[in-house]
Amino acid sequence: MKNIFTIKNIVAIVISFVCFTSCNGQDKFNPEYNVGTIPNISRFEKMTQNEIRIDTLMNKHHTESLQRMIDGTAFIEGVSEKDKRESIEYEKIKFQRYKDNRSRYYLDLFINDKKDDKHFEDIDTLTTECGCYLSGDTIKIQMGIWVFGGFTFSIDLTKNKFTSKYWEDTHKQPIYKTDLTDSSLVDNILVENEEQSLILDKKPTFKIDENILGYLTFKTKNYYRTSEYESGMAKDVYDGKSMDKLNMTGSLYFKCKVRQKTIGDK
Repeated sequence: MKNIFTIKNIVAIVISFVCFTSCNGQDKFNPEYNVGTIPNISRFEKMTQNEIRIDTLMNKHHTESLQRMIDGTAFIEGVSEKDKRESIEYEKIKFQRYKDNRSRYYLDLFINDKKDDKHFEDIDTLTTECGCYLSGDTIKIQMGIWVFGGFTFSIDLTKNKFTSKYWEDTHKQPIYKTDLTDSSLVDNILVENEEQSLILDKKPTFKIDENILGYLTFKTKNYYRTSEYESGMAKDVYDGKSMDKLNMTGSLYFKCKVRQKTIGDK
């Protein structure tokens, strides 16, 4: 009888531990995506005036560029007809309307475990392009912005699982370390997420031209930036002797139309 009570006590402890870890968020890294209702999706589906403007300008630019290719004025003398045809086809494949291929972010940057309220203070709505293409059995999704520096989020979808990563770049300003033991600073850094959860509005079919709509919540692993760094105040050399611990948390909405893989894709 004593052994029975002992076994029951052990089982109770195990169950309590499992409940504690799951209920208190000890395991927030979910490698499988969920299919269901995306929270507050209406706030993403309604485009801002800035997003409408971006869509209009990008579509106008594409239409004009494609027409110049078709009538031949976009090419210098000597370009072969084969190269012209391939360039036109590439432009048709790569271009996607912004209104159907965009993302919106709600992000917080933490420096040494303290939220940096100044990092996004001048940005009303953070929105960028989002693109996705089919590569074998994987839908590769990438969103972000780069103009002599920037950031991207990448998501790889497979049959039931996904991976997500964050990339940040300061364009020839080596200020980062992945680990404090790294011997040198680098100007860009790819960070895996230690917490991730993804909801899709429907199960992907992994076919060209299907539409993907999703919502990612995440927290990056820690990465490091020299304490000497000041935004907008570049130095020629950073010594890296003192480093700040950084991580990014937040959520993002995204939508994209799956296209075929091109020569420009990794």
